[in-house]
Amino acid sequence: MNDRINWDKLKFFSMIAVVMIHVSTLFLVTDADQMNYWALSFNQAARFSVPAFLLASGYGLIVSKKDEQGYLPFIIGRSKKILPMFLTASLFYYIVFTRQVSSILTIKGILTIIIGKSYYHLYFIVILFMCYLIFPIISKLVRSKGKLVLLISLITQIISQILGILQIIKISEYNLLNWIFYFVLGIYLAIYGREKKASFILSILIVLTTLLLAIGSSVYIYSNTYNISLATTSMSPIIMLFALSLSSTLLYHPLKIDKLLKLNISFYFYLIHPFFIAVFSKLLKIEGNKSFIMLLVMFTLVLISSMVASSLITFFVTFFKKKIPHSLI
Repeated sequence: MNDRINWDKLKFFSMIAVVMIHVSTLFLVTDADQMNYWALSFNQAARFSVPAFLLASGYGLIVSKKDEQGYLPFIIGRSKKILPMFLTASLFYYIVFTRQVSSILTIKGILTIIIGKSYYHLYFIVILFMCYLIFPIISKLVRSKGKLVLLISLITQIISQILGILQIIKISEYNLLNWIFYFVLGIYLAIYGREKKASFILSILIVLTTLLLAIGSSVYIYSNTYNISLATTSMSPIIMLFALSLSSTLLYHPLKIDKLLKLNISFYFYLIHPFFIAVFSKLLKIEGNKSFIMLLVMFTLVLISSMVASSLITFFVTFFKKKIPHSLI
């Protein structure tokens, strides 16, 4: 039970970190086209979030015994849980931010909504669903050849990420190979457990070392390419080291935030937080004020607004589920 609570805590910290990634991205480059190194530090420190979500997803599916279901019942169950809200959010962002309502029923418009291209953060839900599609197969392979499957997924992910960073292939967040190891590792840890944990001091030293490497590599890549997306991507072997070290530290040296975990809002929070980023970036007029204080103000406003909104959504969805037991909500 304690392990499950610790993994829920990891998801909670990841939820907060996702906001920091997307807020700090707006502050990375000043109006004079210079790198904001403090914004870069916040941005890279938060990059553990997507890997941690995938780790927790793989782990959670095993401990909730989803691998004991048949393939079709599992996929249908996952589809009912995430697709209605995902498609609703994708349609919402398409209407609000593309402002091309007349194109919704075109082939391009429909595909944009279905694959989550209507807004920048929806790729993760697509990646998560890809993981669901292969979960029944992967879980069986991990149970029979655990370390081998883990090693193959690690090598595959590293090769894919390096090829993307070197721009030999297009680096894409929709490429499952850039994320596969995290999901497999979550499954592996749920089945076989963890090794003996490192001391807290050693864990912190490893986290700080890998974070400095992540920041340094970002500065180096940006100074050579002037490509801010490439320089700050989460799809990097160095970010992988940082994400694994920080996730391990948060899991096995956790803070006591049990009351906050009862909110269970991470899915809706993830879907809605970019809307508040867009709203507050306009209201606060950050283009003329990319200061450290403004970043903290915007981060706080987005975090609180997203938590309130996602809590309300969770309440109403739960209410309608009780009223309509067979609803697809």
